[in-house]
Amino acid sequence: GIAAAVIAAGLISAIFTPLLKIIGARIAAVISSEKISKAVESFEETRKLYKTDKILILQALALTLAAWTCESIGQLFFLQSIGLDVPIELIFAIVAISWLAGTVSFIPGGLGAREAVFALLTALIAGTFEQAFAVGILYRAIVYFEIGILGGISTIKWIGKWSEKSETVLK
Repeated sequence: GIAAAVIAAGLISAIFTPLLKIIGARIAAVISSEKISKAVESFEETRKLYKTDKILILQALALTLAAWTCESIGQLFFLQSIGLDVPIELIFAIVAISWLAGTVSFIPGGLGAREAVFALLTALIAGTFEQAFAVGILYRAIVYFEIGILGGISTIKWIGKWSEKSETVLK
């Protein structure tokens, strides 16, 4: 049960950590210090904008609340689909705490840590740890699958634009 879930999370982390390091090294090789300087300047401009534009802060807050609501309701639907009845206000708390745990863990992307905390807290309220862990893993897989598809589409479009620009420069 719990031991198998912990071992699975460890194996997933062991497999993906080296892969992420390789990808990160390749990305770092492509990004120049000039691009990093521009990104820092852009960050500073955005920070100044947030200081002066209060409407923008409210819009960002509203968008963040909408995202957290969608995340929590998605988890709630998955739990209800396997017959676990967890009150919605507790789902909001469980999702927030599990995300925080995943963020402060030393595992890239909180992989496994977020799901373990979600499963532990959910199992205290309804169902078993295994059921809740399965919901957490399934939800993460579906969300990452969607992100992967959208990221792949964006990357293909970006590569096409980059290819067109480089052909123009080379001519």
